[in-house]
Amino acid sequence: MKVYNLDDKEFINSKVYKEFISEYPGQGTLVIRAYSASGAIPVRNLNIVVSTEYNGDKIVFFNGKTDESGSIKNIFLPTPASVSNDLDVPKYLTYDVNALNDFINESYKVNLYDKISVLQNINVIPGMEKMNYVS
Repeated sequence: MKVYNLDDKEFINSKVYKEFISEYPGQGTLVIRAYSASGAIPVRNLNIVVSTEYNGDKIVFFNGKTDESGSIKNIFLPTPASVSNDLDVPKYLTYDVNALNDFINESYKVNLYDKISVLQNINVIPGMEKMNYVS
């Protein structure tokens, strides 16, 4: 499996990217909200990687960190075009969302639709590695 990164200018000009965009001309929005303590404590600086597979390869569309409110707003991602008939089933593209830091390695599958904003909550349980036990 080859890994492509959207930040790579060569990839943007590649045949693979042009094929991908022609197949997925729509755009959906992903919002990340990372928190602990049932939403009371935002988790900042959590690394978020958003990718999808295309023809057996992986394309990384976003790699960034949550802000002080534990959020990343408005990650715009390609999707299939909107359906033209109300009776058609909406098409979607599944993205992998990985949340990583020294104590967390969580993965989520998120379906994105054209012209729809999706919120992905990441509920972080404090790492057992940080706790001190007295015997």
